[in-house]
Amino acid sequence: MENNDEFDSLDKTSKKKNKSKIRKAWILALCLLAFGTTLYSEIEGQWLSSFARTIGNVSYFSVSIMVALAGIFGTIFYLVWGAISDNLRTNRGRRIPIILIGMVATAGLMIFFISTTYFLLLLFIGGFLLAITSNMFHVTNKSLIGDLIPIEKRGRINSILFIFTNMGSMTVWIPAIILLPEGTETFSREVHSIFIGGGALLLVIVGIVVTLLVKEPKINTPPRNWLHDLKKLLNRKEMMQHKDFLRLFVAMLFLIMSQYAFTPFLLIL
Repeated sequence: MENNDEFDSLDKTSKKKNKSKIRKAWILALCLLAFGTTLYSEIEGQWLSSFARTIGNVSYFSVSIMVALAGIFGTIFYLVWGAISDNLRTNRGRRIPIILIGMVATAGLMIFFISTTYFLLLLFIGGFLLAITSNMFHVTNKSLIGDLIPIEKRGRINSILFIFTNMGSMTVWIPAIILLPEGTETFSREVHSIFIGGGALLLVIVGIVVTLLVKEPKINTPPRNWLHDLKKLLNRKEMMQHKDFLRLFVAMLFLIMSQYAFTPFLLIL
């Protein structure tokens, strides 16, 4: 009996260690996602616009159209991918497959973007396709935090993720300041290729590593029709029942609009 009790005790200790390792892997994966999504946002908001304007010789007005289209389609597919991922059931979970596909597809489109200077192609990739693929990991990244981290630990984890978010921004901006030649206001095509192509490579690496680190807990509830969920989300009467959420939504909408009214032009003014 004593030997059995000792074995049970060791078994419980081993299980606790395994759980601890899994949680550490999850936290590392979320940190990488925070880094990767911010890195892409900075490249999308600055370097894609700069490439279109200075290398593609696209007018400021046309760049504005590209940014506006990306915002419109991005908003639509942010909701679409959220509804789809809620109802996806795979061996790797609900969010991870969409994150991996989104990051790899986005990386490929970034390479395609810098391979052409044809305006309609730049507009189609930057204003439409990237808005679809990038939101595959933008929305599921945030949902994954709620799926993996208990409520009582989310404040602490979000503080750590904030650090990695800033690291993603610094990875883009510090080298940009260093590489800007003296006496010029624009970057060469080679520098654009380094930043956009390098960002694409990092996205693929982040997507693969996160997929290896995280196997999401199984969901016992059966999937629903994602279109039904989307319609329910957009139901005005139901939204009015959650007034605090509605106020926060409107406030965040104006905050994001004010931010993106000028940030895409910082490198090309």
